[in-house]
Amino acid sequence: MLKGFENYKMNNFEFTSSAWKDVPFNKLRNDRIIKKLLFQNLRLKKYTDKITSVFCIYQAFEPNDIFYYREKKVMRRKTKVFEIYMNLDYYRFLEVDNEEAKSMMSELYLKGIEKFLIGRKDFKGKEFYKDVKQLFEKHKFISKKPETATNE
Repeated sequence: MLKGFENYKMNNFEFTSSAWKDVPFNKLRNDRIIKKLLFQNLRLKKYTDKITSVFCIYQAFEPNDIFYYREKKVMRRKTKVFEIYMNLDYYRFLEVDNEEAKSMMSELYLKGIEKFLIGRKDFKGKEFYKDVKQLFEKHKFISKKPETATNE
């Protein structure tokens, strides 16, 4: 078990990645680093009592690949899990180093929050976006940029 995941069942932030075989596995494993950071610093119940987990699925496939599908959200009503499917820039992701890959994944997570969670009546999306962005900046997952989330 990864250090810091002793209370894994209590975690409200899930991540996974799927990619073509050419994508280095170590770059995809940045999802675990992001998950651990959120797990150690945020609690989903601060933002909602209607969603039990936010699950981000990163995809790294060529746009014409049969496994490629558009970015989307899925709300699993029975389990109250909110899934966000996000596409990494396949060609760029292949070229960057591991730190830049982590930055790309962090930026994409923020984009997913902005696109799919801000504006939901059952979720404090703007506050969540702000907290995640500050956390990513503090730990240098992303560089500081002007705030872009505007809707509640």
